[in-house]
Amino acid sequence: MYHNTNRPFHELSIQKINSDLRRNRSLLAHFCPSGKSTVEKKVLAKLGYKFELFTHIFPFNTGTYYFCYEYGYLPILENHIEKMLIVHKQKYMDNLSFYPWDFKIIKHSSR
Repeated sequence: MYHNTNRPFHELSIQKINSDLRRNRSLLAHFCPSGKSTVEKKVLAKLGYKFELFTHIFPFNTGTYYFCYEYGYLPILENHIEKMLIVHKQKYMDNLSFYPWDFKIIKHSSR
């Protein structure tokens, strides 16, 4: 009990991030029971999904998929509604890689 209450700050930070990643993964799994589905972004946001946390990314020609372990999503805009195309990681994705220094992040004006 002493060690749990006197953990260093960085250990608590890691524990919180891991907890949030597990929650993200759980939400994606819940909304993707059959390997592929679409859900409105606001639904996951209301349930506490942390969009800034993910384990890895896969840039494709259709957009960048943000993965949380074996579940990922592609942000899409459908009829002016922000949605997430959720997928379960497929075998062919094991052979994909990208060069991080070529990856570009574009900063948008305030939303």
